[in-house]
Amino acid sequence: MSDPTGTMDGLSARTSEPSRTRHLSLSRQDKTRAVPKDKVAEGTVKKSDKPSYGLKFFREKLQMTPFGRRFDPSRDTGTVVGPYRVIADKNRGVEPGFVALKDWTPKDTAKLSTPGHAFSVRADAFLDRGMHPWSGSHAVRSEAAKYLAARDPSVGFRPGKDDPFHFISRNPDLKAEVYGALKSSERVFPALKKHVMDNEKKFNTRHYVKLDYREAQGSGRGEERTYTLPKSNAKSFGFGAIGKFFHQMARRQTPDAINRDAMRESLANDLMSRFGIFAQKMKLVPTVYQPPNGPPVPKLLLDGTHMSGRNGEKFSDFEGAIVGGPRNGQLVELGEDGKPVKNARGHYEVDTSIREMGRNKIFMLLLGDRDAIGSKGGNKGRVGNEFAAIDPGHSLETGGQNLMARKDIRSDMSFEQPSIFDGKCYKNFSIFDQSPFSERMEGVKELARLSKTNEDVAVFREYAATFGKDNPGLDFSGQIGEMEKAYLSRREHILDVFGDRLAVYDFDFSGVRSPMTPETAQRNTLDVLDALEKISSEHSWMSGNTELEYPMVKNRTEWQVKEQGDTLEFRAEGVGRSARRQLENFVAAQTPNGRYTIVEDNGSLVLRIPKADIGQAHGDFSMTALKRQDRVPV
Repeated sequence: MSDPTGTMDGLSARTSEPSRTRHLSLSRQDKTRAVPKDKVAEGTVKKSDKPSYGLKFFREKLQMTPFGRRFDPSRDTGTVVGPYRVIADKNRGVEPGFVALKDWTPKDTAKLSTPGHAFSVRADAFLDRGMHPWSGSHAVRSEAAKYLAARDPSVGFRPGKDDPFHFISRNPDLKAEVYGALKSSERVFPALKKHVMDNEKKFNTRHYVKLDYREAQGSGRGEERTYTLPKSNAKSFGFGAIGKFFHQMARRQTPDAINRDAMRESLANDLMSRFGIFAQKMKLVPTVYQPPNGPPVPKLLLDGTHMSGRNGEKFSDFEGAIVGGPRNGQLVELGEDGKPVKNARGHYEVDTSIREMGRNKIFMLLLGDRDAIGSKGGNKGRVGNEFAAIDPGHSLETGGQNLMARKDIRSDMSFEQPSIFDGKCYKNFSIFDQSPFSERMEGVKELARLSKTNEDVAVFREYAATFGKDNPGLDFSGQIGEMEKAYLSRREHILDVFGDRLAVYDFDFSGVRSPMTPETAQRNTLDVLDALEKISSEHSWMSGNTELEYPMVKNRTEWQVKEQGDTLEFRAEGVGRSARRQLENFVAAQTPNGRYTIVEDNGSLVLRIPKADIGQAHGDFSMTALKRQDRVPV
């Protein structure tokens, strides 16, 4: 049943799964898995140790003076607005904005005297060098001597005779006191501040602040005033000036609509962090519109920074690394020139180097953002070998297509496409499928954990508390409530669909032999379950011109697994004759010693494997074995 042509749409194809009613009854084995809605409404939400990063400036009660103009290098370089020093115009993306570095604030001054803080440690090292008798700073040494001379005579410092460096060395208890005075000295502080700003990452990280719509592109009065893109930012779509005009018209919005989208994007970004995804640092920046014909109106900007890894690895989006999109695109190996390379057979090969890639798929589906990856891969990427998330722009949308309301996810993590048009479909979610099913289930497992603690719901509650009735002009409580309700419904849908597979994590594998662990046995069970589906279903090892490590499936045969004492029982109902023959041929060819027997039971196919043998079965029912069976190069 292998299809070497690669013409299948493995994501959008209908499956032969049993009726949903019966499936839901299986998924309710653990009645405590989903938190009851009435409990959520009562506010039984575990507060996270880490508050939502996107609300940082609201917790600090920042109110920034607006910038709101096209950057002019001769006039605006170094202009300070709130905590920023503006250095350039934002030239990526269509939304207007500016590029800035962080400016020094009174909080930074306080950090200089906070023991153990990076600023304090760096400042102390600066003062150590400045105090040196031969290579030090005249200003530092003279200010230290001046301070010591003004101290109580009992200190014993003799001006003109004692060197401040040697004196402090003999009296180390005085060092912190003297350095504290130097950090606030009018002569020393400017050089100290410059040294810290020149060397600390905080002051040298570029911040890309977007949604700074300008009054020059505003029209109308009062609450009806709207804003659009500057002509320089609008796209022509190949139609020149008239194309730009229509793009500007289509993007004309009220401040309220712009602010709501900014809040939603920030909330979704914080949710991704709460899921354990490496997400961009993004926060809301409160400022104001200043219309010429009315009072100031609240304005929310979004501040994002470049992502980097623990060892300085740079962020790279997936654009250029995905081929065959936008429905079933694959992430492929790149050459030294950064372009996809073909193997000796003239095919692309999938890139499986990103750690725990599959884990992220369920979260992308959960947020209902069909453009999460992007038609070319520009909305997500990697930092080293770690999946990195940016731009959750369409997440949690409850209008229009309203993907949050759809019950479109299946228990193999495929889904029903919401439209026949590519532009309205989930784009390139297939990149997550080149990973073991057990890896993809790790995301579902984490979601089940969150359903018990509601740490994810805590994000909605934080935003609702910030944008409520006591925040004039920014009361988004109704919208946030709608998003939370839609989110909980979709979360429950996912946990219902995967209920029988989540039950595997409760199987008793305490009797497995070393070096096998219960956790490994759980993962192996899930992978064997997935392998049985692929073996007994029509499948293809090619996606366009890309060779796959895990085949795409069409006309899926759904399997389920239960534990029966010391045995695992894998069962598929309503299996056709050809699917059974495919499975029997595989078992006969790949396990000729008769280790496994396929039996019929009330119209179902059943395979029973002793728990102690699940490690062996994981190798026997592997993708490598299936490739051999299908005569596909390994």
